[in-house]
Amino acid sequence: MRADISRATDKTVGRELRLGDLLSSADVTPLLTKLVEAGADVAAISDENGQVLWTACSGSDINASKTSIVNDIQEGKANGTCCRSTPLMHEGETIGNIFISMTGSSKDESLVMGIGIVSAALDLVMRSNSRCIMTTEIHGDVVERSFEELMETNRRLSVSEKKYRELSETLQSRVEEKTEELKRIFSRIVKQEKLSSIGRLAAGMAHEINNPAGFVSSNLNTLAKYINNLGKMVSYYHSHEAGRSPETNNLYEQFKIDFILKDTPYLVTQSTQGIRRIKDIVANLKDFAHVDDSMLMVVDLSSELDKALNVLYSRIADRSVSIIKKYSDIPKIEANPADIGLAFLNILLNALESREKSLEISLSTELVGNNIIVTIADNGCGIPEDIRSRIFEPFFTTREIGRGMGLGLTVSYEIISAIGGDIEVNSEEGKGTALLLSFPSGQSR
Repeated sequence: MRADISRATDKTVGRELRLGDLLSSADVTPLLTKLVEAGADVAAISDENGQVLWTACSGSDINASKTSIVNDIQEGKANGTCCRSTPLMHEGETIGNIFISMTGSSKDESLVMGIGIVSAALDLVMRSNSRCIMTTEIHGDVVERSFEELMETNRRLSVSEKKYRELSETLQSRVEEKTEELKRIFSRIVKQEKLSSIGRLAAGMAHEINNPAGFVSSNLNTLAKYINNLGKMVSYYHSHEAGRSPETNNLYEQFKIDFILKDTPYLVTQSTQGIRRIKDIVANLKDFAHVDDSMLMVVDLSSELDKALNVLYSRIADRSVSIIKKYSDIPKIEANPADIGLAFLNILLNALESREKSLEISLSTELVGNNIIVTIADNGCGIPEDIRSRIFEPFFTTREIGRGMGLGLTVSYEIISAIGGDIEVNSEEGKGTALLLSFPSGQSR
């Protein structure tokens, strides 16, 4: 499509068209040139305001001004004796004029015929171009409206996309939160199940041991009184004449009555101490029997370490494990004592399994800044570097099948983390492991 027509896409549909909008040089110049070739001296077209738009002249007038030529034609001053002009019409309105000048009156008919032909041809061209312009404008208007609708649709889609993206991000965040929550719930369930089993076992053992220990302790106290009275009676009898006969003296020495009277109180005292130790163990077992309680209390970490050692006394004594303690004066913290005891117990159990012979376990407590550091170290086999980061994972274990589920350290980590603490692992394979348990002292009272 011609540039003059294509520019109409920027116009409004239904506007008033001018001659310059309907015709171009490519439409007009060939017709004017043919008029000149047919004998016209000058052929020109002006708009409705008289402004000359296109001209064609014979050789003698080729350098003449367009405006002066048309003016001469309009005022009858042209060299030719025959001048003609005719209006160009569009939709019943004059939008321009055709001017022709020709020398000699004999050519008047040819002039009239030529101007008529050009007028008719330009009328057809203007009609055609008018349709093209209108079609182009309508198409451009439709395209513009469609473009605006598409832009609006795109804007709405962008808004929707943003909302869905935000929703997706929010959903992803919620899924991650729910996943973490499910992991925490799972860990608590595993912990509670194990704690419940330990509690039932400890409660049963404590009950079974406590009853016989109770009456043995009572009987020992009574026996001590009886032996004391009996000793006094034997001494009294032996100190009188009736008790100094050779036969009595022989029996007295044969049965080692002096040694018995001297050693019996010591034996009773030892037995009483043993019963007291049994009671301490039972008391510790009772603590573990309530590991699923959530009661917070003021806890002495050093004392809880000792309680855990008491529960493991038989395993420590049977293997002659060396226990080295280095407790400092540390503040107490607010926690569940049963949970803390269980955390220590699981870590100590792992330490006891780190070496078969000549095992040493070192326990220390100290206040470092705002944290209480409890260190449980052993001279065992150490932890290989490739599994060191996995020791707190649920069900991860290096034990043989049937020797545990791999939950001990997981439970310990969960307990200590729950009160704002942390566990640091320092280990060298073949030389031992040290677990540094950090507790916030800000919970102290």
